[in-house]
Amino acid sequence: MLLATNSIGSAKLYFIAAPNVAKMASALADASGVDAFPGMSPMGGELVNSPCLVSSAVPSGELYLIDASGFAADAGPVTVDASLQADVQMDTAPSMTSSGPTAASKVSMFATNSAALRCMLGMAWKSYAAMLWP
Repeated sequence: MLLATNSIGSAKLYFIAAPNVAKMASALADASGVDAFPGMSPMGGELVNSPCLVSSAVPSGELYLIDASGFAADAGPVTVDASLQADVQMDTAPSMTSSGPTAASKVSMFATNSAALRCMLGMAWKSYAAMLWP
């Protein structure tokens, strides 16, 4: 992966590993028992002096190398709203869709003497010729 990646100039190389790859890299040793990647842990660290991040979104057995200088991001302000009168659907996987609404039970904040908070953050990002190397 390193040979196929341009690391000249403003390159910011990051490895992104699946959890099982990070665990294996942190426990990997050579024939004499010396850690192959002493800066690596199951939660991340460094591989060949480059940062390694661990993500459960990476498929099992995969390791990616990205050049982060090819990404730009802009986060907007965080907005927080509170309500004592909202009706909230308490479900981590709601079945309602815009094309086929279905009945769902809701909890009244007023009737249960509760408060509801909503935090929102707008985010925009763009990739500039970024490459992933599986």
